[in-house]
Amino acid sequence: MVQRTLTLIAGIALVLVNRFLIRVGLRQRADGWRRGAGLVLRGEAATFVLSAFALDILSDDRASNVSSLEMAKDHLAARLAKFLAGEAELHRCVRRSTFADRAEACDGPSYTLGFESWVDGPGRFVRPDSWDGEDCTALAGSSEIAQRDSAVRVLLNIVCRIHPEGGADLWVRVNHVGVDGVPVQDMLSRLEAAWGLCGEVVYPTPDAFGPHGVPRKCAGRDDLVELQAFVDFNPLLAWRKHQNAGLPEPMTVSAAILWCLARHEAFSGLYMGTTVELPATKSFGRGVGIVAVRPLDYFDRQNGMSQYARDFNHQLDLTRRRESSSIKTLDAAALIPARLETELLRRTLEQGGSAFGSFALSILRDARIFGAPIADFGQADGFLAPGQHRAADRRWEESWLRHLQRTRREDWRLSRCSPTGNGALPRGCIGIQVSQYGNRIVYPLGVPIMLEYGKHERGNGQSQSSRRLALFCRDARSGHLFV
Repeated sequence: MVQRTLTLIAGIALVLVNRFLIRVGLRQRADGWRRGAGLVLRGEAATFVLSAFALDILSDDRASNVSSLEMAKDHLAARLAKFLAGEAELHRCVRRSTFADRAEACDGPSYTLGFESWVDGPGRFVRPDSWDGEDCTALAGSSEIAQRDSAVRVLLNIVCRIHPEGGADLWVRVNHVGVDGVPVQDMLSRLEAAWGLCGEVVYPTPDAFGPHGVPRKCAGRDDLVELQAFVDFNPLLAWRKHQNAGLPEPMTVSAAILWCLARHEAFSGLYMGTTVELPATKSFGRGVGIVAVRPLDYFDRQNGMSQYARDFNHQLDLTRRRESSSIKTLDAAALIPARLETELLRRTLEQGGSAFGSFALSILRDARIFGAPIADFGQADGFLAPGQHRAADRRWEESWLRHLQRTRREDWRLSRCSPTGNGALPRGCIGIQVSQYGNRIVYPLGVPIMLEYGKHERGNGQSQSSRRLALFCRDARSGHLFV
């Protein structure tokens, strides 16, 4: 304990010194995000998942004689290798060491490729359980696949499911140390445009997906589970549009989600962080920043929502320009020894305060199914990662929430509730009530409701007939899913 305290004191002192030296021009600024990712996003739980559906794998050669599944696999593998060879921004691998991982450039794409059987129905939108596949890494100085250095990890794990008629669903698990979500999603969007799609992709409604909305163990974090659901965000978006009409500065979607979450007891006192894409500069590549807010601080103020939107937008602007205090501190921390910075980041993440928050939100434009990453420690109140789709002629949001916090066994009762009383919902939002030993926790419709504490003995739920919102609970004894 004493040793750790001394380590923290030494780390803080060095960070303060480096901030001063950078400000007066005596030290060169480092890429704090990329260094920090190599310290606290090393585990399997910190990887993230993206996807593309119904890719037309034969659009390049209709006359090709692909008459078997094995031939289709070979054709897809060759075509994908050619495509990824042109994606220079993703020609990276990740080198592991004792205290830190770091991204390294390679001469070509760094990935594994595996195949699974085709899955019909809503189950096709559930990520693979296994990411095993053939190593397709192109090593520097060699055009052939060779044995890789044991300390080096690939950037991408790709799994494909091929439909008998020639379409393919592609899932990508990404090492966050090497690259962030936006460049990978940009690559997938270009892949969709280049290959085309085999027909329309119809995503399931919440009711149809219900049997798949069960807790799954999160690899790499024994105290964590992940859940996936399709949830209607239309009420939230309509409420945001109505509020923005009367605000001097508009709320972003992220700001609106965090504001609504903070209206309720379970999230009311939390600092919540949302990710921000950082554009490339002359010195650094693209990266990620964090805007952390505590909406509760604005609730009792006159014109509190206006002040909240203004302050949020101000922090957003500073972060995008890499001028926020948190980014400057992270850049200064990147200049101290890895072991010291890891202790600082661990302490900050576990505290869940104004630097990163204890709850995280990340929205990727154009993402289909987006599997949330989460740090190796901290973020004790979860990580929410919505994607965007259309299903049954309506827009739905698919979201994964990995929720940290293993507690004693508890029974959850789900019931409909009206937007009244303590923690009233924003106008236009309907909610459901979760009772935990008499404590009311009310969530607004329009927020993905994914909550899992330890093991459940019983659960039952009701779907909203008007908005078809459902919260999923599993009976641990019978395996029955109540929707």
